[in-house]
Amino acid sequence: MGRIFKKTTALLLVGMMTILSAAGCTDSEDTKEVFETEPETSVVSTSETEESEPADPMSEKMIKKIKDKIAEEAAKTDHKIDILFWDKSTYVETDKEIINHYIKKFEDDRYELNVKTELSLGADKMIKSSEDGADVFYLTDDQVEICAKEKVLSPVDEFYEYHVSKSNTDNSVRSCTVDNTLYAFPRNINDTSLILYYDKRIFKDDEVGDINQIIKKADENNRRVYWSMTNIWHSSPVFLTAGCELTNDNGKLLFDSSEGLNAAKAMCELAKYEDKGFYGTGAMRSNSDIDQPTMPTFKIDDDEDYVLDAAAIYGTSYQSVLREQAGEENLGAAKLPSITINGEEKQLEAFGGYDVLGVNAQTNYPFTAQTLAYYLTEKNVQLQLYEKFNTIPTNLETLESDLVKDDPAIKAFEDQWSYYHPITTGFDDKYWSAGVDKLGIEIIQSKGEISDEKLKEQLKTIQSNMS
Repeated sequence: MGRIFKKTTALLLVGMMTILSAAGCTDSEDTKEVFETEPETSVVSTSETEESEPADPMSEKMIKKIKDKIAEEAAKTDHKIDILFWDKSTYVETDKEIINHYIKKFEDDRYELNVKTELSLGADKMIKSSEDGADVFYLTDDQVEICAKEKVLSPVDEFYEYHVSKSNTDNSVRSCTVDNTLYAFPRNINDTSLILYYDKRIFKDDEVGDINQIIKKADENNRRVYWSMTNIWHSSPVFLTAGCELTNDNGKLLFDSSEGLNAAKAMCELAKYEDKGFYGTGAMRSNSDIDQPTMPTFKIDDDEDYVLDAAAIYGTSYQSVLREQAGEENLGAAKLPSITINGEEKQLEAFGGYDVLGVNAQTNYPFTAQTLAYYLTEKNVQLQLYEKFNTIPTNLETLESDLVKDDPAIKAFEDQWSYYHPITTGFDDKYWSAGVDKLGIEIIQSKGEISDEKLKEQLKTIQSNMS
């Protein structure tokens, strides 16, 4: 099984401030209003008094102290600070706008503050040469431990540690913690963490627990279930669920095994329903001169003459489109369904985790970099990312905001959490290009009519390609 952390269900801490009134802002002027709004109170826990709790880092009093600390660092380099930020491609343009607000918020006559944003070169690059890496960088939570042990990550500064720990979900904080030390700033659940989306006009909430039953009901309604088994990210869950061993030293699944064969055969069973309530290929294909989509679609249109989806296994990156297509009141979400493997019904497991930010232990501006990481992960930013990308926040207050709290994906991730596996940094290009996608294509195109011997041969080839 994957992660063992139990997701916290207490999303409201005592004494939280009133939810920020500018939650719905999206354009540049509205964004400006959001980021210039000062919190009225700071987050407290039931075991702390108002007097003993550290002040909110974004309060006016603390901002003055932050500027003083930045000025001290700037004095060492002729009063000029240049920060390099390696960002995830999804967020680059939005983060540039947010960073402009960061620079404005902390500008001061004593120094010049500059931040350059580039696409991330990855945690592996940081590990190999952190002195040439970014001051602040994006990584996934499974990379935190190795980056901490390789002394790539700087522990979260005590100036911010309390509020990072108390303001985010337990699981996200644990995922950023190594040997009881907080090393990274939680930002959101990774948008590729798979869950099940479904059309509530077709399914009741208690009818989405078993993939076979979901496919059957979809077919009865002239719809289908989208699950791209030709994509290794989407097909890996079958092998994980079958019990294929994860080897952390070189980052690969042991496909050439009895478990691997059981997984491939389970895929073959689902492929028998291709075009009969199931859609397992992510490749474009033609049907009555209309191209099938490479992503799930719940849009009902009388002019379309191909069968559309009633359910889909996917991450949040496409949630806004599904919501628009189905209608917000019709889009449901749940943990992944069960699947039958070797005659046994098993809960589907998958890769999943958090997007987090870390500070390079070799940075020349440790406090300024920590301040940027904190700013890029605080509640207002998490709300903005949710508005624009449907990324599920980790900040407790943001999760309780009117805009976010009713999102069905939140509970779906909560229920799936113990069945997620982190992706080790050892999963390199060899894993993703080993041929699992080709196996999926052949399984789908043949509608599962492949002999065990041929499956064994292909699994052996996949394993060899990973070596």
